[in-house]
Amino acid sequence: MLRFTLSALCLLVLGGVAAADVKLQTKALPNTKRVYQIDQKSEQVLTIGPQDIETKTSTFIVQNQHAGPKLPDGSVEIVEKIDVLQNEINLPGGLTFQFDSANPDKKADNPLLEPIAVLLRLTFKNPVTVVMDASGKVSSVRFAEDVASQAGEEFRSMFDPERRKKAANQALSYLPAEAVKVGDTWEFSIEADLGSGQTLTITSKVEYKGTTDVGGKTLHRLVSTPQTVSYAMDPNTKSPLKVLESDLKPTEGAGEYLFDAEAGELHKSESKVRIQGSMKMEAGGQQFPGKLDLTLTGKVARQP
Repeated sequence: MLRFTLSALCLLVLGGVAAADVKLQTKALPNTKRVYQIDQKSEQVLTIGPQDIETKTSTFIVQNQHAGPKLPDGSVEIVEKIDVLQNEINLPGGLTFQFDSANPDKKADNPLLEPIAVLLRLTFKNPVTVVMDASGKVSSVRFAEDVASQAGEEFRSMFDPERRKKAANQALSYLPAEAVKVGDTWEFSIEADLGSGQTLTITSKVEYKGTTDVGGKTLHRLVSTPQTVSYAMDPNTKSPLKVLESDLKPTEGAGEYLFDAEAGELHKSESKVRIQGSMKMEAGGQQFPGKLDLTLTGKVARQP
């Protein structure tokens, strides 16, 4: 069964931005604090032969970001810490998994799901230090040295600093590289690490729609539309179910981002993408035809 975890949810399709010939750039303002509320949901039907396997996931996160002083090279270190993390997964057969950071050490009711609890526990308990350079790009990411080894083999890649750095810069690439005017478009791609050697890549087209007033604040509006989707699975993964081939397409989807250019930060975003297509799978030495129907939705909002 495909497993879409935290790093797969959130910021898969983006949108929101500004007026004529304006430069939109993320800024790490020294000695500041930002708090974001994130709501993420996924609904998946994986068809293997005649059998439909349905999975639903919902995640709620409150994350704070503390920026330190400006360093001599103009970069700023930002410590990202999760204050609240709640996750629920509804699996076939009426099985439910729940994680609540109010009781992070609670073991999963089903021992087979404990690796997911470990992943979420480590994500909640371990702050991440992100270094952003003067141009608004992430130059490095740091974890506690022992986090990856605690995560277990199937989720270890999610705590790899270089992979997380790549993901962070991809997430920021919804913003245009150059100054834009109303009607300008560009593309960006995000490659999500799903664990167990799986990656899902979505490429979207973004259009700059100009400015809008929200509570007396001038924000830049961007809208996005998913264009292509690709899925890959490491053939050396230890997962008992392997995906040999896939032909996936985004059949529905749209996103909107509202960006605060003065503060250099995301104000709010909403996104939805539905992915459908065929897969060829293998388990126990036998091959099976399959289909995937996956819908991802997400909301991100800057808190006062």
